[in-house]
Amino acid sequence: MAGMPCERVREHLSDYVDRELPPAIDQRVSAHLKGCDACREEVRALRALVAASAARGSRTIPRDITDAVMARIASAPITVPWWRRIARPVLAVPASAVVAALLVLTLLSPRVPPGHGPMVSSAVDHEITMAKDYAIFRSEQAFSGGDGVLLFAELTGKGGHEPKP
Repeated sequence: MAGMPCERVREHLSDYVDRELPPAIDQRVSAHLKGCDACREEVRALRALVAASAARGSRTIPRDITDAVMARIASAPITVPWWRRIARPVLAVPASAVVAALLVLTLLSPRVPPGHGPMVSSAVDHEITMAKDYAIFRSEQAFSGGDGVLLFAELTGKGGHEPKP
């Protein structure tokens, strides 16, 4: 068996200390610990932690702990810094004014009828129509190469882009 690197051994040290490793891994960890001072020190520290925890014993948490904590939180005074007491109304008024102004502008802005707004989608539609027209033209003509494109543009008056209004 090849030796385990320290990183891999550290993943198993807690289970090693608790004697919960499968025998094959336990043997590999033990073999590593014989030659690694750092990992042996970590095992010693884990065992000391387990012993200290066992010495403290276990404590039972009262069942009504949640109610007691919540009652204490409810009875605690709430303190708000002076600057927050001032900042809320001072900032709320301008923010409300901005929201109201945006609402008024939205409601009063002129409506643009479909087809009269930005021509982004109509430019795409134009290109698709051009491609379809050219495909039909090419299927009906016996031209090859770029001659068909030029003739198509001359015959249809579609030079590739519509003039801007």
